[in-house]
Amino acid sequence: MTDVKEHGDPPPDAAPAAPAAPADLRGRLRGLAVPICLGVVTGLGAQFAISALLGNMGGDALYIRALFIPVAFFFLALEEGIEISSQVVSARRRGADAGDASQPPLVRIGAIALGCFAVAAAVIAVAAPQMAETLDVDAASHDDFVLFARLVAASFLLAVLTSVVAGTLRGWGSARAASVITVAVALMQVLGVWVLGFYGGMGVFAVPASIAGASVVGLTAGLVLLARTGLLRLGGPAEPLRQTVGILVTVGVPVAVSYLFIAGMNYTSLWVLSDFGPEAVAGYGGAHAVQVLSLSPAIALGSAVAITMNQSLGAGESHLLRPILREGVRYVLAVYALLAAAGFALAGPLGELMSDDAGTAAFTDDYLTVVAPSWLAFGLLNMVTMSLQQVRNGHITIASDVVYLGAVNVGGGLIARAVDHAEAYFVALAAGNVVIGGLLLATAWQRFGRAAEGA
Repeated sequence: MTDVKEHGDPPPDAAPAAPAAPADLRGRLRGLAVPICLGVVTGLGAQFAISALLGNMGGDALYIRALFIPVAFFFLALEEGIEISSQVVSARRRGADAGDASQPPLVRIGAIALGCFAVAAAVIAVAAPQMAETLDVDAASHDDFVLFARLVAASFLLAVLTSVVAGTLRGWGSARAASVITVAVALMQVLGVWVLGFYGGMGVFAVPASIAGASVVGLTAGLVLLARTGLLRLGGPAEPLRQTVGILVTVGVPVAVSYLFIAGMNYTSLWVLSDFGPEAVAGYGGAHAVQVLSLSPAIALGSAVAITMNQSLGAGESHLLRPILREGVRYVLAVYALLAAAGFALAGPLGELMSDDAGTAAFTDDYLTVVAPSWLAFGLLNMVTMSLQQVRNGHITIASDVVYLGAVNVGGGLIARAVDHAEAYFVALAAGNVVIGGLLLATAWQRFGRAAEGA
């Protein structure tokens, strides 16, 4: 069983650890969460903007990019797993106040990330023609799709290095610097697609060019920021390989698996609602876009809680895990009480905003009316999930993902199809958020309490 305790017992003459002041913890969480949230919102907004730009280019630009989404999601899962691992390694090192002459944590993990993505890019390059056949790509778009897949896969080699640098800075406590990189890269990608796609005549190929160009700029800026913090040293021994691989296995893998489960949940929702016609599917798409954007505070708070926890663990202060979690829960409940109320009250206007088709807007309205009130629990669920994943308890979150997918998505979907009412599926999602969110919080509280008792 994976445990959060990683440090030996304190010496007999060590003074008892003073309890952390709630105000201090709140300040630390706020200082991390606000810039992280800005980066998350900008990143999500950039993807919406790029899709809109491609949709207005004409030709098959949006079609080709849409076909690549399943593969892109695999790369995203891999990239997130590596970035969060970088964040955890850096936070532990910062908490331990490592001041030796060894290489910074990004050296080893950066090399591993580059190797993983090089292999993945090579596989995509070889398999691209077969992928086109499997996806039944139109003959007129076949060659463009194959070239696009190969170029995007290659561009991710630079993108993942930027993610390692951003994760390292974030874990070290430099959340603002990391967010500057994230925001700059996102804005440059949008600008690149706009300029190269519309004025450079590159069409859909503006996407890989923009990813590569923005990543080079982001990586360069990140290395400069790392040098200023003293984290950029090439001399001295590297951090132990066993430690780095251990973080990748116990943190990175569960994070990547969670992203794959999220993809499975979304595909299951589409399967369930496809039985109720294209308006239901389109309405769910609009509601889902609103819900994803509403997750930004939970993602930011989850990262802030996890970073603070890992810094505390690095300093041998496992008794702070529960107080940190408690402050995180207070922030989440305060933020999501407002978001849940707003989502419920504005369900109708949001439905009309997302689509001018009355049937589609009605389904978006129905979804938000039923599910938005449960965002209070949904935000809590996601914040706690990120905290557990990054404190080496990812096996718990994988178990909760399995239960959610099986009981809520599949089970609720079968019931909805049996009674022939899409609203039954929405009720299942809302109930699942409340039940699983509550169980996950109770589990986390127990785990972190054990860590404090064993310290």
